[in-house]
Amino acid sequence: MKYDFICRPGQVQAYGVGRQETAKISCELEANPNDLNFTWKFNNSAMEFVDLPVSQMTVDRAKSIMHYTPMTEQVRLLGGFVIYWAEGWIF
Repeated sequence: MKYDFICRPGQVQAYGVGRQETAKISCELEANPNDLNFTWKFNNSAMEFVDLPVSQMTVDRAKSIMHYTPMTEQVRLLGGFVIYWAEGWIF
């Protein structure tokens, strides 16, 4: 049986980091099949979406880890959200 993917329960949903401090943000999904493609973006307080570099991401089938480091004072003061989504095939 194949099914849509959902977030694996028990994952951290909020991370607090300071400027130039790296957060290791993990996302693990339950999926069948579990060969997924992940996209990560940063959403700032101005509602702009910025692509996060693929070089800071690792993927192992249905799990992805993003190493995100806020670098600007504006991000530290105003904050924002790192968001992700996954895409895959359901046959």
